[in-house]
Amino acid sequence: MPNLGGSGQWKRRLLASEVESQLLYAAPIWENRVRASARTVTYLVRAQRLIALRVIRAYRTVSDEAALVLAGMPPADLLALERGRLKKRFGSIPLLGQAPIFKDSIRRSERSTTLDLWQRRWLFSNKGMWTKRIIPDVRRWVGRTGRLPRVPLTFRMTQFLTGHGCYQYYLNHMGRATCPLCVQCGIAVDTVEHTFIVCPYWEDYRTELVERVGARLSVAALSSIICGPAEEDLPVVPEQREAVIEEALENLRLLYRLVENLLHKSYNVNSSTIPAETPTPVPVHTIMSTTTTTTSTTMSTTTRPPPTKPTTSPIPATQESHGLWSGASITTRVRYNLLALSKIRLGYHNHGRIHDEFTAPITDWDSMPSPEIRNLFDAFDPENDELVFTREIPRFSADELFKAARRLSSGKASGPSGIPNEILRRIVQARPRSILKVYNDCLESLTFPTKWKSAKLALLHKGAGKPVASPLIFRPICLLDTPGKLFERLILQRLEAHLDKNGSARRAPNQFGFRRGISTETAISVVTGLATSAAQGTGRYKPLCVLVTLDVQNAFNSLRWPVIDEALRKKATPDYLVRMIRSWLSDRELLVGENRTPRPVTCGVPQGSVLGPTLWNVAYDDLLAMDVPPGAHLVGFADDLAVVGIARTGEQLQEIVNRTLRMVDEWMASHGLQLAHHKTEAVMLTRRRAYNPPQLIIGGHQIELSPHLRNLGVILDSKLSFGKHVEMVASKAATSAAALSRLMPNVSGPGQWKRRLLSSVVESQLLYAAPVWGETVNRSMKATTNLRRPQRTAALRVIRAYRTVSDDAAFLLAGMPPVDLLALERGKIKARAAKLPVEGVRPTSKAAIRLAERKVTIRDWSWRWLRSNKAPWTHLVIPNLDRWVNRTTPRVPLTYHMTQALTGHGCFQSYLYRMGRTPSPRCVHCPCESDTTEHTLLHCPYWDGARVSLRERLGRSPTVADMPGVLCGPQREDLPADHVDRANALQEAEETFRRFYKMVKEILTLKEVEERARQAAEAAVLHD
Repeated sequence: MPNLGGSGQWKRRLLASEVESQLLYAAPIWENRVRASARTVTYLVRAQRLIALRVIRAYRTVSDEAALVLAGMPPADLLALERGRLKKRFGSIPLLGQAPIFKDSIRRSERSTTLDLWQRRWLFSNKGMWTKRIIPDVRRWVGRTGRLPRVPLTFRMTQFLTGHGCYQYYLNHMGRATCPLCVQCGIAVDTVEHTFIVCPYWEDYRTELVERVGARLSVAALSSIICGPAEEDLPVVPEQREAVIEEALENLRLLYRLVENLLHKSYNVNSSTIPAETPTPVPVHTIMSTTTTTTSTTMSTTTRPPPTKPTTSPIPATQESHGLWSGASITTRVRYNLLALSKIRLGYHNHGRIHDEFTAPITDWDSMPSPEIRNLFDAFDPENDELVFTREIPRFSADELFKAARRLSSGKASGPSGIPNEILRRIVQARPRSILKVYNDCLESLTFPTKWKSAKLALLHKGAGKPVASPLIFRPICLLDTPGKLFERLILQRLEAHLDKNGSARRAPNQFGFRRGISTETAISVVTGLATSAAQGTGRYKPLCVLVTLDVQNAFNSLRWPVIDEALRKKATPDYLVRMIRSWLSDRELLVGENRTPRPVTCGVPQGSVLGPTLWNVAYDDLLAMDVPPGAHLVGFADDLAVVGIARTGEQLQEIVNRTLRMVDEWMASHGLQLAHHKTEAVMLTRRRAYNPPQLIIGGHQIELSPHLRNLGVILDSKLSFGKHVEMVASKAATSAAALSRLMPNVSGPGQWKRRLLSSVVESQLLYAAPVWGETVNRSMKATTNLRRPQRTAALRVIRAYRTVSDDAAFLLAGMPPVDLLALERGKIKARAAKLPVEGVRPTSKAAIRLAERKVTIRDWSWRWLRSNKAPWTHLVIPNLDRWVNRTTPRVPLTYHMTQALTGHGCFQSYLYRMGRTPSPRCVHCPCESDTTEHTLLHCPYWDGARVSLRERLGRSPTVADMPGVLCGPQREDLPADHVDRANALQEAEETFRRFYKMVKEILTLKEVEERARQAAEAAVLHD
């Protein structure tokens, strides 16, 4: 009973009764036991569900409740109870004088009871929610025979009634579509309700049924059409009754027609595949020299005449019927899109032939073993057996194309054709079938077009201070055509899916480069984890640990292609992918200089390609999977390789590590790679004082043991204190902070939010690999001080403050948690995210983990702020850090004057006197002995006029005690529960804050003008 074709529904229902008969054998005996065991009921319904799905032609994801309702099959446990009741009633003796009840009446009565129980279960079920909305009444659905004919459920009608079918939401949920949004309108999630009721794209299909019903379609209207009128709503007069039933029947026919036509058209529009062409048999001896456009290829060792050279029909891009044309006029954007599309197509087609100019010959690979014949000749008898292979090449789907197109980054340099990624993405969205046909033709012919393998060469200098004369200090970047990179992405998706099967068993677990979700932090954590585990011993029994870092010369450009091919075959890569990658590697060329002089490429993976990093990993996995001596560990990140050795004595360590280094050196030489022996570094990772240092040698060069070395951007010292690393990142961040300071003056310049964004550069530099060293560094006061220093510089620029403001006040006002606390936070987030989920417990999302750890950071930061003896004035106005961070007042940018008011560092005589800019701390406007921030803003009678508005708001003169409430507003837990009262309270707090904000600006602006005039007058007197 397949979903398409096969038996009709009534035959399916008859066949299903066989399953029910087996399930209900002797049901009156055991039905009481069934009611007491939920597990037994589950077993019964599970078996019944399988046959119900076949009856209604449904996908296997449809729930048992929905399947049984649509099939009209009461649950088996309820049927068992029904049979038990029937048995009892059939065996009962009627009372004297009472007429016996016929068995048919008893059956109808008990079936009615079963339907009631079934309806109750259906109402309380949390499965089949869409089906429940369409068919809320089981009795009305099952008993519709008397009103409407039981039209068999078709494959598409079942999709409509279950919601499991050709809808983007369902396909996305099943992993068959990348986006749940409607493909046609793109404005909502494409559910069954959206398709049949909401989506404007299908409005024409609904017109006939809408006109018939006389109103816009709704779930209630569809439910009424499906189930027909209720029995009690039908007229009593036969003629009227027949008219109502006939009208309902016509509505049902129109709905069936709508479902069949709409879902058939929707499948064609949303189809993720292109129909395959007729398979063509091809002899095995022609596979390496001839390409074909078949989906299925048969290869045989029998002698056959060589086939004629297949060709592809011409597709003139400029004459294709596009929906973008409008009469004789066309917009410039559309012309650009069509021009780019024609370049893509002409890069593949050459007047209908793909073999003359644009196909890469695979003759270079004749000496390589055929991927499909590996390990097949063990049971092959050449005299009696004929070797026949069948190769299926799965075509690219629309989902794969859209997924690959979304990975095209914006703003990237284009290749020789000049097609930018942005235009290619628009073409894919506008003409997916045309683009998909090009790529599928290339895939089926196992050909990567030569035009897409030509790359413009761009040389990037690796760093300042290195000699320009040496060619090795330049990194060659290949600028490839974007259509070719999209094709690479499609191939890469297939290759990664193959490598990631069975829990990434085909990947080396100690390769951390070019892996999704894995970074340098993971690789460094493995190294430090090995060193930490070795340090667990005591005294002279504590093992020694050494780290050796190796440098591969010109790694990506030197890797031999046969090495890649052999590695792919070792990983059982599908035949078509191996041959496709062979074509991608063959006949590559670089376009050098302004004249674009072609230079052939014979080895390596292009830096800048999409496939290159993964192919490097595939080849490098063989080295990382090498059997090294016990105590030795290999850790790889892209082409960087680290050897970690652990042993009890220096002599044992020397033997283990030297042997491992020798094996690595030999592997490199045999695979066309070369180590830079003179760049090899080593460091002892141990706190043991007395030991014989190992004598390490590689390639005849002795490796000197250093007190520290840099690995993947982190400086590791012998005691793993990370002191040198902190000094390095602090120096680098201080340079960046100084450069950014010149872009962010106190007056004018970028706004505060842009300043905060710029300051994140400093934080990113400081927090690189923070989960590795965060906990260790926080134990050192010197290290944390070094980290906070450049962060303070950036925070001062964010809040437009004088450089005399303390770090605690600057961090508070800028809303920047101290970097040492952020390092701890990142470490805890990484540790919690890496924990395996507990069975039966819903895993915590990363966003929830970040939010929880940020609360912990704020708590620790608040405790540090309370204990700080810096910034006394800021402590008075903002005593509670948590209240400031979660303030309910407007988060307006801090101005130059507002920062002076909150820090006390500004145009106040006491501050200027402390800085040596004025001879006395006395107020120049009143007899007060000390012109502090509090005196100027709250007490000095000279500025009473500026305080009038705030005084009226508060109902009294403002004091220091009012400042936390004015600046932070009411605490959230103190706000009224009623939303109207809550909004009024927040509005009042906002108004109070704005009046204080205005007062500060007015006072300090005028005071600054007066102070400049006073200082200018004093300077003039001194000059005279």
